[in-house]
Amino acid sequence: MQDECYVVRNGWLAAYLRAAAAPGVGMVGESLNRMWDRSWPAIHDLLRNDRLPEHGSSPDGSNRVDFYCRQFREWGVEPGPTGRHLRSVAWFLPGAALERMNGFFVGRNYGECIAAEIAASRKLESLGLKVVQAAEEEFFYIRHLEYNQDYPGAPYSHDVKYVSYSSVKRMLEGRGGPRGWALRIIARAFHR
Repeated sequence: MQDECYVVRNGWLAAYLRAAAAPGVGMVGESLNRMWDRSWPAIHDLLRNDRLPEHGSSPDGSNRVDFYCRQFREWGVEPGPTGRHLRSVAWFLPGAALERMNGFFVGRNYGECIAAEIAASRKLESLGLKVVQAAEEEFFYIRHLEYNQDYPGAPYSHDVKYVSYSSVKRMLEGRGGPRGWALRIIARAFHR
């Protein structure tokens, strides 16, 4: 769980455990990136003019998809047919799944960190394991300060301008805060 996350509903731990216990599940999270649940050529075309810093050696960066796929090859990850992945705001993995994927990839810069986020899901699915959301609605149990809705029922946008400081206050005043919850999740997952 990232530091900027906060719990918004009771019962989240039970929901994560229930989802992780389903046959074939390798990772549970709060948000599948639906925009990336399409073929790599389609994503490449969609992001053809999207340049981000630290995404390749050219001054303006390379196409993000080209960069990520190069990084996958470097790490020995099969990209599969789509870019479907769980956003890394909150992940829960059974210990056996983490062992099978041989741990997480760690990026050295912004571009590699995004590649590592995608690579975790791609690696698990290449091993025949599923990556799933904890609930049908994204960010149902755990939210992140950068993913917000303009109105109830709206899609979650990735934009820091909507940070709710009352949410930050709730997060900091919560029982044990997000780090306490994360440590309990990790402890429970590895002591089965």
